[in-house]
Amino acid sequence: MMTEDKEEITPVGKRQYKRGKERRQDILTAVVMLLSNPKPERFTTKEIAALCGVSEACLYRHFSSKAEVLMSLIGFCETSVMTMFSELDAVEGLTYTQRATAKVRALLEFAEKNPGLTRLMTGEALVFEEDRVQQYMTHVISKAETSVRQTLKLAVVNREIAADTNVARCAEVYVSFVTGRWLRFSQSGFTKRPTEGWSFAEALLSLTEL
Repeated sequence: MMTEDKEEITPVGKRQYKRGKERRQDILTAVVMLLSNPKPERFTTKEIAALCGVSEACLYRHFSSKAEVLMSLIGFCETSVMTMFSELDAVEGLTYTQRATAKVRALLEFAEKNPGLTRLMTGEALVFEEDRVQQYMTHVISKAETSVRQTLKLAVVNREIAADTNVARCAEVYVSFVTGRWLRFSQSGFTKRPTEGWSFAEALLSLTEL
């Protein structure tokens, strides 16, 4: 949330940039609102502009296309996920297997707190969008899976799990579980929480490490 600036003498260029930054944030927020509708429909830049209370021409001064808007939101997802993972990697007192399942939990919680973004992460909102947008989202999911795989590799090194454990397949199962929960959340109109029944899910996921 943007906070009100203290009164100060600000160069004109800087002041204009801040207004532009705030407008970009308004546009991104509007798109998330549209995506958060339990019964979503495709939307255009014209509808985004109308929700923001600006002209379509104004929207294009901040984003060159709808694809750029969506890629900005995906970029936010990427930054958020990798930041969460870095924080989990820095937590002391956790085994590497615990870190791996904690990353799964973090992905579920992120979706639960951001239902609109969940539709991007499942790819549902990207079906008719440009290939580069879909590829970017796929890249972000792949990065998350790589992080989980690396954590499980460390679990092998530290003899927490068997040396012959197929960590690539385990990470694939973990992330498939996550994306399945995301899709269930979205298709239920956001009524079935991704973290629902987590204790059972955590125990089930631990079986993949055997």
